[in-house]
Amino acid sequence: MMPKGHDWCALPDGHELAATSRARHRSVTERKNRIRPESEKKQHRDYMQERLKDPQYRKAAQDRVLMWSHGLTRKELDEISTAQKHKCLICGKPETLVRKGQLCRLSIDHDHKCCGKNKSCKFCRRGLLCHDCNTGLGKFNDDPQLLRAAADYIEAHARKRPGGKLF
Repeated sequence: MMPKGHDWCALPDGHELAATSRARHRSVTERKNRIRPESEKKQHRDYMQERLKDPQYRKAAQDRVLMWSHGLTRKELDEISTAQKHKCLICGKPETLVRKGQLCRLSIDHDHKCCGKNKSCKFCRRGLLCHDCNTGLGKFNDDPQLLRAAADYIEAHARKRPGGKLF
């Protein structure tokens, strides 16, 4: 029997997720949407900037976001990356994107039709891709027909050099 105030969340293929409380969701939403004075916003922003300078806090925050958005621990993500030899599943190259002086990790590719843009589950995760390949798929809306049409277009309009190479 379902507790009062709970609902089942539906997943693809008829899988069911644990019950979620509407009352809890409502209180979190109300807290997030409450109007704050500008001074309180600035104070909170300054506080968070200081906290994010601490490497331990920053790593813990990244771990929370990874678990919340993709349902993965850092260890599980490292295992997936090791299984792929730390290379993109499409181009076979390691990540080259650098942000704030640090090399970024491979992006988690997932089907946006399942969980939306910023989340994924074990049903829609496809693998790890470099930034360029992941962005490229996104620009084509993950549509295989569009990607095939683009490949056909490139091949049809390619000119060959005297040595037989495309340029």
